[in-house]
Amino acid sequence: MSTNALHQMTMGYAAEHDRVLFRISTTEGLETQLWLTRRFIKLLWSILITAMEALPRQASEDDRNRAAARAVEHQEALQKVMMNKPHDTEERNKLLTETPLMVVGGKCSVNREGITHIILKIETGQDITLDLNAELFHGLLHQIITVTSKADWGLDLMITKPDVTVAIPAGKPHLH
Repeated sequence: MSTNALHQMTMGYAAEHDRVLFRISTTEGLETQLWLTRRFIKLLWSILITAMEALPRQASEDDRNRAAARAVEHQEALQKVMMNKPHDTEERNKLLTETPLMVVGGKCSVNREGITHIILKIETGQDITLDLNAELFHGLLHQIITVTSKADWGLDLMITKPDVTVAIPAGKPHLH
C-alpha cells in the first residue's frame, strides 16, 4: 500500500470468524482486506503504544503530565479525522484478493517527521505498509479500541495507563 495514497481505513468485528476485518482503500480505488485476530491485536497494541510515545511532543515534567498530554493529543487528533464515516460501499474499490488476508506479524517505527510506519506481515509472506501521520495514527488506535470493545475480547485497551496512585491523607493514621 505504500505506493498508493491512503483513502480510507475501517475496522469491523466479524463474529462468525471471531476476527477483526481491517479494510484499507487507496485513492486509486484499490482495497485490501485483512483479518486481525485477538492474539495479534494484543501483541500489536503494545508496539503501537510504544510508537505513540515516540511521536514528537512537548516535553513534560513527570509521568502524570505526560499521560495527560498524550490523552489530550489523542483527542485533538481524533477531532481532525472523520471516524464515523462507514467504509465506502461503491463499486469503485477493486479488491486485491478474493478473501481477506491473515495478518501474522508486524512492526512499527516513527520517523523524525512524526510519520508512523507500520508493516503488517501477511501469512503468504507479503508485507502491507501503512505510513500514517499523527492524526491517522490516533484514528487507527481509536478504531482498534472501539472494535475490540465491541468484540468483547476483554483486552481493555487504553491510550494511557490508569492512574493507580492512592492519596494517603496527612496526619495521624487511623486503623480500621
